[in-house]
Amino acid sequence: ITTRKIHGNSMADLLNTLNVTAGSAEKTKQQQTAVESEYQKAKQKQKIFDPFAGENEEFEIETISEFRKKTCGLKPSEVVLDGWVFQEVDFRSIPRETFQQYDVRGASFWGCTFPEGVSIIDVQSRGAAAWANPTDVPFKAFRAFMYTQPELRLVDDTIYEHYLKHRDLRTKISQTAHDHSIQDAMKDYLEGKTPVGVMGGHGMQRASAAYRQVVYLGYYLARAGFLVITGGGPGAMEAANMGAYLWERSEEEVEQALKLLNEKPAQIEVPSDKKRIKPEYLDTESPDRVLAAFGQPTHAPSLGVPTFHYGHEPSNRFATWVAKFFQNSLRENDLLEVCTGGVVFTPGSAGTRQEVFQACCSNHYGDDPVPFVFLDRHFWLEQSGGVYELVQKTSEGRPYHDMLMCTDSVQELVAHMYDIAKRKQRPLITDPKTLLEAHWEGGVSLGECDE
Repeated sequence: ITTRKIHGNSMADLLNTLNVTAGSAEKTKQQQTAVESEYQKAKQKQKIFDPFAGENEEFEIETISEFRKKTCGLKPSEVVLDGWVFQEVDFRSIPRETFQQYDVRGASFWGCTFPEGVSIIDVQSRGAAAWANPTDVPFKAFRAFMYTQPELRLVDDTIYEHYLKHRDLRTKISQTAHDHSIQDAMKDYLEGKTPVGVMGGHGMQRASAAYRQVVYLGYYLARAGFLVITGGGPGAMEAANMGAYLWERSEEEVEQALKLLNEKPAQIEVPSDKKRIKPEYLDTESPDRVLAAFGQPTHAPSLGVPTFHYGHEPSNRFATWVAKFFQNSLRENDLLEVCTGGVVFTPGSAGTRQEVFQACCSNHYGDDPVPFVFLDRHFWLEQSGGVYELVQKTSEGRPYHDMLMCTDSVQELVAHMYDIAKRKQRPLITDPKTLLEAHWEGGVSLGECDE
């Protein structure tokens, strides 16, 4: 058997390394069995998974730094990349001569930039799959990460205008690739965390008692160790993300932030052709005052999942990461699917009620039910037309029935979810410093590295 490092090689490649010079068929079979055994051991040790399995795979690479760490200590000729997936990685800091020595057969390069003198055709001709980001759309079809607030502010309006005007096949394919990248990046980020979803109406006013209550809901959920996830828009979604954004602050500072938010609402005139847009949606000066006082979102356990489909509602500014989708149905499904810590339903209209029953269907038939809590007893028991009562009746005899709650108390709500999370041994955030770590750099290195 020819000596060769086993780093993600396909079974066929490994079997092709057999150098049988003479001997019986039995000897050949023994050699093949030995290779298969070594391959399976390597696969088990390195946990080689299919790309985009919804977790941080060891051979899914998002940055050149991560690639260097994975291959540290290996000679270029020893770097075998079969099964690896590279997303938006910039290889330009690697010399062309070095890159050309990598065995790229079976690797996938999505939206990557190669060293000078290396073209995408060169990479494909050496046995890799490679796709460039299209240049005829104002967004990256292949992304490594979700949006940060600064990036989204730069491109949000441009992407929305393009979304409204273009329905051609090429654009739709690029949008689909974009949403797949966002979905993967979101699940990479959520690995090792327990998200609690906060659903509610976009019309909840910043000066209302309900908004203040939802701010404290996000605040205490984050302080209890949960990651707060919302639809990323205005109203209740903004309030929950704002509370989580302030999680390391005192209650006095939360009150100060609320005061700043409502200190001097901007006077905005909505165009006559966009009367369904509430002026408060467009008031970014008020949240910017809060951000100026307390800093930009950097690591708070606050995630927004909005959609370009509702691009007339600007994404709120308090989420640390923004997973913005084109396809609203995919966004709705993923938003509820990842809430392993449970879902809180605050007052809302048709969209919120749709989310109630969509989540109930998943919880009703799923293997791992999560708690549902309805905040605001008057709304859910009376104003909503019996939504909570219907959920109660539907859930009878199912495991999630005993995890239902309808309450006016944020503290009672958080305690309920915390107790269930502890019972289910869900991972909770106990050290804020962990949120500053590169969450995408999972797994082990292939080579030995000195400090």
